[in-house]
Amino acid sequence: MKKQDNTAIERVQAMANRSRVNAWLTHIGEHDNAIRDSVLEDCATNPESRIYYLERHRTMGQHDKGRI
Repeated sequence: MKKQDNTAIERVQAMANRSRVNAWLTHIGEHDNAIRDSVLEDCATNPESRIYYLERHRTMGQHDKGRI
C-alpha cells in the first residue's frame, strides 16, 4: 500500500473518530463549543484520551439500560 493510501485511510479514521466523540458529547448533553473543541483537540493529539472517549462512545446508552 502506498503512503498516500495510508494517509487517506488515516484521515477517514480520524473523521470517523471525531464523529463518534461528537455523538457521545451530544448524548451526554454537552453543547458548549469551547468544551467540545477542547475534547476533540485532545482526542486528535493524545492517544490515551482518544481511547477513553471512543470507549465512552462505544458504551453510550448501556448505562441507561442498566448493563454497566
